Amino acid sequence: MNRNAMLHSKERRVMEHESELRLLADAIRQARIEKRISQEKLAEMLDVSTTHVRHIESGHRKPSIEKLVSLCQILDISFDQVVKGEPRPVSSSAERILNCVENVFSEEERNLIADLIEAAADKRTNK
Repeated sequence: MNRNAMLHSKERRVMEHESELRLLADAIRQARIEKRISQEKLAEMLDVSTTHVRHIESGHRKPSIEKLVSLCQILDISFDQVVKGEPRPVSSSAERILNCVENVFSEEERNLIADLIEAAADKRTNK
């Protein structure tokens, strides 16, 4: 295999790895949002820093197997759901809204906002 083909193959593997990590990150974030658990609360439950949770959810860091098992238990999802990215997708607008309110409102207020977003999304889909 020539040098260019080897570089191309390595780049493709890196891109595939990044894509898989992004799917994992998205699945964890979506499951956390659906459970209405803040990043701070999840970090506390996992016994890690909030920054660590943010890095996992952004795809900049992969969780250890131990933390991945804990995530599945805490978020009440199967390992397959997390690895294959099967949880119901959250709309990007809902995700942006939840990100904005995460540090501004109390957990009870965020739950109410999440319920309103979910109801509005359901109403739009049923039209």
